[in-house]
Amino acid sequence: MPTDRGYPDRLTIDQFMTDASHCLFRQTLHGHVSLHWHEFYELTFVLSGEGVNTVNGKDIPVRAGTLFLLTPADFHEIRPLPGRQLEIYNLIYREECMDAELRGLLLAPDCPRLAELDGTASPAIAEAFALIEAEARAAEPDVGSRLLFRGALDRILVALYRNAQDGGSSRAEAGIPDRHPVNIQNALLYIQHHFREPIALEDAARQSGLSSHYFSERFRLTTGTTFQQYLLNLRLQYARALLRASALPVSEICFVSGFNTLAHFEKMFKRRYGHPPNAGRTGRSPLPRG
Repeated sequence: MPTDRGYPDRLTIDQFMTDASHCLFRQTLHGHVSLHWHEFYELTFVLSGEGVNTVNGKDIPVRAGTLFLLTPADFHEIRPLPGRQLEIYNLIYREECMDAELRGLLLAPDCPRLAELDGTASPAIAEAFALIEAEARAAEPDVGSRLLFRGALDRILVALYRNAQDGGSSRAEAGIPDRHPVNIQNALLYIQHHFREPIALEDAARQSGLSSHYFSERFRLTTGTTFQQYLLNLRLQYARALLRASALPVSEICFVSGFNTLAHFEKMFKRRYGHPPNAGRTGRSPLPRG
């Protein structure tokens, strides 16, 4: 579990899955789980209780039937409501475990990756998690175990996609526009989940299957901005959310957000938001503990 020291912990694959593709925990949370992020994907299903999951600085109520997916680009903290507890399934896994089509749907920028399952869907998803739990107890996992895991994971992720919500509205009700062309969508997906790393236009173009020059033109026409500006915006948004949600020093936020130098980060942040990074810490008090 992350330590409650004001700084977010980074949870690594080596800590949890050195020789495995996934790991499942069934937990009862009695108190606050402090701010952290991870190198793997995290799929959580609330079996009972009520609480608050704070994702990238935004408080999201959770209760029995809540299903959500977190990516390596997210940071979060979770706590039960005072006097309550949260019983959850928590599945962590490597990116290659996801079906390519499902990955494209769920990791698209306009997908909230949060669902409130009703009394019909909820037991079926609890059953899928229980199947993964039972297979994990097998002394020697075999091909059948791997296939059952993939099938159960696909079932959970399909339910998440079908029931995804954003502020209580469905994707159709929210008026979400049609998706970008597939080649640009692939690049956007890559950027969204690697923007904290030192990626270049050539890396994104490779994901689209286009030459760097043609990709740059298509990207600008599709998104309305350049690749570099799009990447900068993602990094600044992430840094701003982390400034508001944590006590991490500005210098560390600079580097974990993908910037190479503190001077460049401070200059870009002030240009975008009109004030230096330290001023972005106002307006949010720490989460109550317990």
